[in-house]
Amino acid sequence: MKKAILFFYCISLILITLALYALFKLYEQNVNLAECKKIDNVIIVHSEIDSRTSKTSRYQTTRHEYYPQIEFEYKINSKLYRSRRFFADGLRMVFDDEIKAQEFLSKYPVGTKTVAYYHPNFPAKAFLNNHPSFSYCTYTLIFSTGAYFIIWFCFFIEQEIGRKVSWLRRVVLIGWWFLMGILCFGYYMKYSENIKTWVICIASLYAAFGMLWIYFLSMPIMLPVTKEIEDVYSQYK
Repeated sequence: MKKAILFFYCISLILITLALYALFKLYEQNVNLAECKKIDNVIIVHSEIDSRTSKTSRYQTTRHEYYPQIEFEYKINSKLYRSRRFFADGLRMVFDDEIKAQEFLSKYPVGTKTVAYYHPNFPAKAFLNNHPSFSYCTYTLIFSTGAYFIIWFCFFIEQEIGRKVSWLRRVVLIGWWFLMGILCFGYYMKYSENIKTWVICIASLYAAFGMLWIYFLSMPIMLPVTKEIEDVYSQYK
């Protein structure tokens, strides 16, 4: 049992590390966007859709993904560069509908001129969209929530084998989880164009997991009652 608890704590530590890494990448993205410069007369030289098909073995369903590929050419200090970045963090646009992907690609036909942005320290990594990507913010929420419940599960197991879980450990865990949520919520509030959607999503997420947290707290109290009911039932069975 002790080895199992240690294993789950190691898993939670990995998830916490990933959450902090995603948070760092989010901060790095903001710094790059704040310091980026605008480039005029950027020319689109290549535009196509990269499609990928994957099959799930469980449900035998086919999934299609469409990645718009846009390559553009630009000059910085008389030096010619080419880039395929759309977001500053290098993540690509992805669609599950080919028509939507085509509509997006139609905004960047070959030969047209547009604007791009670049960081002075990385002139070869110019990008077309200077709006922040929410991918790392989503990863932070997912990883931190996963670690949160794995640690709570470990707390519950420790209590069952007779170990005492101090309230300080619980408060630190809850505080850390809510801090991650507040940071991500603030980021969505600052940059998202559809604030109401993100407010509802995050509020629902924390409400659901808050109810599960109450459930985990009540389990040590309910277990003796449940065991007594099972004993009475087994006598009349």
